Amino acid sequence: MNHFLAIALLSLVLNTSLATAQQLPHFQEFDKALINRDTATLNRLTHAQLTMGHSNGWLQNKEDLLHSITTNYVDYIAVKQIENPTVFFQTDGLIVTRRDIDVQGIVNKYTFDVKLNVLENWVFIEDTWVLLSRQSVNRKTE
Repeated sequence: MNHFLAIALLSLVLNTSLATAQQLPHFQEFDKALINRDTATLNRLTHAQLTMGHSNGWLQNKEDLLHSITTNYVDYIAVKQIENPTVFFQTDGLIVTRRDIDVQGIVNKYTFDVKLNVLENWVFIEDTWVLLSRQSVNRKTE
């Protein structure tokens, strides 16, 4: 019985690590697209029903995200991932992750520099992972 439990736990750890490694390029590509105002990539990597919740309470859908980037309402200057994302739940079509990022930018002509904990839900559609929802909260620092 103990061997079965050990094998099951090892399998869970390996599957989580593999999902994290496979998902990481999408995180980096998404962050880079925000910085570079790459709306084509953002459009490709986000679900039509995207919901993005920001740490200040601002909610954006996909249309609003793309509009805020193209009109210079938001200018992401830097997005630094602090550590690899943690996968909390995974199926063939859904990955729920959490990661810590530091973000600098300008919104409505005001600079910001925030340390965030981000929960993201990625769904597998048409042979690629796309961001369905994202919720950011301010990360406690020492």
